[in-house]
Amino acid sequence: MSVKSRQYENITFYGDDYNRVRNFLIELDSHNYHYGRWDWMLTFFGSDWADVDKLGKIGIWEENGKIVAIATYDTKLGSAFLLALKGYENLKEEMFFYAKTNLAKDGNFRVLILDGDLEMQNIAAQNNSFPTQEKESDAVYPIDLAKIKYTLPDRFKITSLAEEFDP
Repeated sequence: MSVKSRQYENITFYGDDYNRVRNFLIELDSHNYHYGRWDWMLTFFGSDWADVDKLGKIGIWEENGKIVAIATYDTKLGSAFLLALKGYENLKEEMFFYAKTNLAKDGNFRVLILDGDLEMQNIAAQNNSFPTQEKESDAVYPIDLAKIKYTLPDRFKITSLAEEFDP
């Protein structure tokens, strides 16, 4: 079966597409657009911080019912994130044009491309886009709890959400 594209179906905020995109982002494990960012974006819906009525503009590419790529925005249209699983890099140009057409705001469009993604940089350059000094910087701190020495006040403990979900 070949890859097919469609738009995000916003039946409910936390419906099937929400969960499927979230699972895709967890599998992708990209610091460019982490699944936590997706969750964060949806928590602002209903506020002035997010274009809630634009979720249907998010592009989804699927193969055999599995999401393999998305073109999304972060709270507001105008900035796009293009994300694909390994093995689906051939979708980048299609995703770029989709985002330019569907995720622009008032004719303005920017795509956030990782510094090391030369293929996407070339696609953007060949289509009259140019680099800027604007960028997002993320830091990742791997935590090995076995090596960390700490003392917590009584009644406090460190746990993962996998072990216990108790905010």
